[in-house]
Amino acid sequence: MTNKRIRRSDLNILVVGEGPSAISVAANLLPKTDLMAGVRFKVTMIDKLPRAVGGGPFGPGPRIHRCNQRSQTMGLSPNHPRAFRDWLENRANANDFENEDLTHPPRQEFGIFLSDMLRKTRKEYAERGHKLESLVAEIINVDEGPDSVVATTLEGEKLEFDSVVLTNGPSSSDQYTELLESDNYFPSPYPTHALASKIPHEASVAIIGSSLTAIDAANGLAEQGHRGRITLYSRTGRIPAVQAKGERYTPAVFTPESTKKLLEMEPLPLTALLPKLREELEVATSFSSFDFDWMQKDNESAVTFLRRTYHCSQLAQPYQSVLRELYATYGEQIYRKLSTADKKFVKSSSLWKRFRHTMARPTAKAFLNLLESGQVSVIRGLKSIEPAYKSFRVCCLDEQQTTRIDEVDVVINATGASSNVPKLIEKGLADPLICSLVEKGQVTPHPVGGIDAVYDRWNVIRSNGVASKRIYATGHLVSGTVFYVSGMDAIARLTDQLAQALIDDWLAILRAIPGD
Repeated sequence: MTNKRIRRSDLNILVVGEGPSAISVAANLLPKTDLMAGVRFKVTMIDKLPRAVGGGPFGPGPRIHRCNQRSQTMGLSPNHPRAFRDWLENRANANDFENEDLTHPPRQEFGIFLSDMLRKTRKEYAERGHKLESLVAEIINVDEGPDSVVATTLEGEKLEFDSVVLTNGPSSSDQYTELLESDNYFPSPYPTHALASKIPHEASVAIIGSSLTAIDAANGLAEQGHRGRITLYSRTGRIPAVQAKGERYTPAVFTPESTKKLLEMEPLPLTALLPKLREELEVATSFSSFDFDWMQKDNESAVTFLRRTYHCSQLAQPYQSVLRELYATYGEQIYRKLSTADKKFVKSSSLWKRFRHTMARPTAKAFLNLLESGQVSVIRGLKSIEPAYKSFRVCCLDEQQTTRIDEVDVVINATGASSNVPKLIEKGLADPLICSLVEKGQVTPHPVGGIDAVYDRWNVIRSNGVASKRIYATGHLVSGTVFYVSGMDAIARLTDQLAQALIDDWLAILRAIPGD
C-alpha cells in the first residue's frame, strides 16, 4: 500500500479462515477501530469451506458430542466470557434447547452460536461504516512486500491486502500416513455424521487413540446406529478423567511472592517447579503423600477407572481446582520461562493432559454405557497397524510381552492434529499456505509446535528473526509460543491481543508518514 493509499483512509484486512479464531479476530477488532477515527476497515474472511464452522468438531453431528469446556467461558471476547452461555439460555427460554445440559452443551450448538455471531458482527461492521465479508476460496500463497501483502488463491487469482491474519485450523495427524491409500481407513473422525454413513453398521472398527477425539468417534458411531465391535487402541490405554464440579482455590504454595522468585530464574528448571506443584497438590488434597490416585493406574481397566472418576466428578476434585487456578494465574508466565526441552515435556505430560483434556459428564456417561455393554473396549500396548486383504491387522503387546493381533474392517485415526510443521511438510500433509510461507522464510517453525510469533502481539517471525508488521497468526498455529490454545477462553485472549497489535502497528505506520 502506498502513502497515497493510506491517506485515502481505508485498510483492507485478510483473515485466512472462518472458524472460531477468525470470527473472534473480527469481533475483537471492531471496537478497536474507534482508535483510528476516519479510517474505513474492510475485513475479508476467506475459507475453502462454504460455512463458518466447516466440517470440524463444531459442525453438524451427534448431540452426544459435547463441549468439554464450560459454556460460561466460551465467549469470543475476553471482555464477554459468558456470551455463549447467555446465548444458550436465550435458546432454552425459547424452547429450542429443552432438557440439555447448559454447562456442556452439544458442540453443534457452539457452531450455531458462531454462525449467529458472524452475522451479528457483520451487521455491526456495517453500522459503523466498515465492511466484513466472507469468500469461499483456498489461499495457497501470501507475499509480503514493502507496501502491501498479495494473497494468491488456488485458482491463481491475486488479491491485495494491507495486513493478513492467519487462523488456519489444525492440520491432520502425522501418524499412520502409510495407511492413507487404504480402503476403509479414515484419517480423522470428523465430521462424524458423514463418517458414520460410510461405515457398515456391522463392521468391526479400530479407533487409533483413547483421548477425547477417540471417545467422540466411538460415541458418535454408536449414537448413529453402529452395531459392530468398536475398539480403541493406544500405547497406554489410558482414557481422560471426568470433569468435576468447579471450585475456586487459593494457592498456598504458589503465593505471589514465591512465584515471583521462581519466575526470576532464567530458564526456569522443572526441578524447581515440579516439587512445588506436588506440594500444592498435597496441601489441597490433605494427603501426606500425594499419589495421583485420580489418574488411571497401569493395571486399571478403562471401565473401572471411568466408573470411579464419574462417581467422584459429582463433587469438586481438589487437583482439578488447583491446576485450573494455577494455569489461569501463572500458566503462561511459567511456560515462557521454561527451556525448549522442558516446554516439550510439559506439553506432553500426563499431569497436564489429564487436567486439560477431561471429559464432560454427559460424554463420560455415554462412553461408560458403551464400555459396560461390551460393544466398546480399550486396549493398551498398540505397536502397529497393517493393511490386509479387505481388512487391517492391529498388533498390540501387553505387559508380559505377549502379542495380540486383531483383525478389523475399518480404521479411524483419532490421534489428533499435529503441530509439528517440519514433519507435516516432509510428509506432504501441511497446509499449502504454510508450506509456501516456510519455504520463502516469511514464517519460522517453532521448535515446540506451530510457527513462531511475538508473544502477546502475534506478529509472525520471519526466518531472519525479524517480526512482520503485516502478517499475524493465532490459534493452533501458535501452539508452541503459548502453553494452551485449545480452549475458547485462550483463543479470545490471543485474538484480542492480536487485534490491538494490528491497530498499534498501523497507527505507528501512519504517524511515520511525513505530513500526516
